[in-house]
Amino acid sequence: MTEQRGYGEPSPARPEQEPAQPDRPGAAAATDPPRTGNPAVDAACASVADLTEVPAAGHYDKLAAAHQALHDALNATSNSPRTS
Repeated sequence: MTEQRGYGEPSPARPEQEPAQPDRPGAAAATDPPRTGNPAVDAACASVADLTEVPAAGHYDKLAAAHQALHDALNATSNSPRTS
């Protein structure tokens, strides 16, 4: 028979989760932008990868430029002729 816990009783201890290992071979660093294979999207992602190092006053401009680049890349993909 399983033991029932009452409301407000602490949960049983859980094993600690393994910490992230950015130095593991093949693991991307936390600041590495994702790679999509689309050069315009990759460039937009890379342009905001260092956002934490930019003063807050500069965040809007960097994010707005990345948003516009992503919007343009999406429109270019949407407007390209289909091959199938």
